[in-house]
Amino acid sequence: MKPAIIVLILIAAIFAIILVVGAHQNSSQQTPHDPGSFHPPGWLSGMGQLIAPFSPKVKLGKNTFIFGTSPMSESVPSSTDEFRTATFRVTQGCRSVPQQSVKLDCSNIEIVYRSKGGEGHDQGLDSQTWKAKYDDPTRGSLVILKGGGALTFRCVGMPRCTVVLE
Repeated sequence: MKPAIIVLILIAAIFAIILVVGAHQNSSQQTPHDPGSFHPPGWLSGMGQLIAPFSPKVKLGKNTFIFGTSPMSESVPSSTDEFRTATFRVTQGCRSVPQQSVKLDCSNIEIVYRSKGGEGHDQGLDSQTWKAKYDDPTRGSLVILKGGGALTFRCVGMPRCTVVLE
């Protein structure tokens, strides 16, 4: 009986030490000043990938969009779903960045969603700009609202860009 109590006391002491060290390390972290520089933890991104196949997807007349420096628009039809996901993957037009760990920079590709009649303004969803995912610079998603709207595509600094709706 006595060895079991000693083992329990040791486990409690180790737990307390880990708790104190973890709290101290956490207090030394700084909050990012730019919300755009926030990257969710890997486990949270993983949960999103598990849920994504079950969420409603936007359906357009075509799945491949080829565009240049002149803006190209595509109408988004309304739907019975309150929210839909439009995930775009860039297949042509990203810039190479040889000096960094991420070898592609797709920030030159502009995809803008505007809802009809300002729907979603109170949630900040009436006007959205596509941003590539942190862990995959060629993919990114937009939230499309029930009333539909319009997507505008534009390629900056490259003669031609291509994106695919997944």
